[in-house]
Amino acid sequence: MAPDTHQIHDISPGIAPSGLFWTVRIPDHWVSVDGDDLDDGTAQTPPDAAVASFDMRWMGNTAPADATDSGPNQFTMKGIMTHATMSWSASVPAQHFKFQSDAASTSHETFAELVNERNGSFFSSEDDD
Repeated sequence: MAPDTHQIHDISPGIAPSGLFWTVRIPDHWVSVDGDDLDDGTAQTPPDAAVASFDMRWMGNTAPADATDSGPNQFTMKGIMTHATMSWSASVPAQHFKFQSDAASTSHETFAELVNERNGSFFSSEDDD
């Protein structure tokens, strides 16, 4: 059963004016699989194994970063604004597929933060370790 717009709105935490957003788990019944790939509700073959690698480099401390939302998003975080570069690669050997991004030195950041965060059921905890 596909979700209706009202259900999606209820589960979506939205996007803050700053651009901050969260991902949330969606209910299993919102996901469907083409019936041709199933045998009595079970996939006939497992997916091919894949590998993804990320090389992220953080450098510098440009400013403090902290925010708290006691409202519907319930999170608190404290850390630093910084700079970062990233490169990544992915492969699916069984499919003879490989992808590699350009070098990390060519990446362009919008912003980067290193933070300690509490959210969800941990939001009200006082332990920042």
